[in-house]
Amino acid sequence: MASLEEERRPGLRFSYPTVMVTPCAVLVVPESAAGFIDAATGAVRIRRVLAGVAPAPDPHGALSEARRLAHAGLGAGETPPPLDMELLHVGAAEDAPAVPDALLPAARLIRTALPGDDPAEVIAARAEETGADLILLAREGRRGLGDLLLGSTTERVLERARRPVLAVPAGAPED
Repeated sequence: MASLEEERRPGLRFSYPTVMVTPCAVLVVPESAAGFIDAATGAVRIRRVLAGVAPAPDPHGALSEARRLAHAGLGAGETPPPLDMELLHVGAAEDAPAVPDALLPAARLIRTALPGDDPAEVIAARAEETGADLILLAREGRRGLGDLLLGSTTERVLERARRPVLAVPAGAPED
């Protein structure tokens, strides 16, 4: 996993293309974000993840990556802390991808469908509203001229989010 901390400047999108072409998961932490690693102990403290889900790109590998990150640093036999995972689909509930509960056995899954014309705006706003520790997105790079000119959903979330964002390439291995 690669990690970027960024200082936001209006109109500056230098790190976003890097995120889109990096072959591994990339964690982007805005300069203003509190983060989720305890400075004294190094323990990862993720209790609430907001995962933007859509039929494409497939979110399964990204969800597995989030579970691994939330359980990072646990010793053998330690019980993972409770994890709330909100699966947010922007659009009609019937269009949301099927995500089996068994994929995230230690998480309390919250399935939400919200209306909106701009998924990136809805995702960033929902993360603030719910106090998400992490925004999780599957990414597949750019698709077509629209993404090239406007940026993909992941790039637009990175521009708006004030929370850490974990962007995982579609097709990342599942557990």
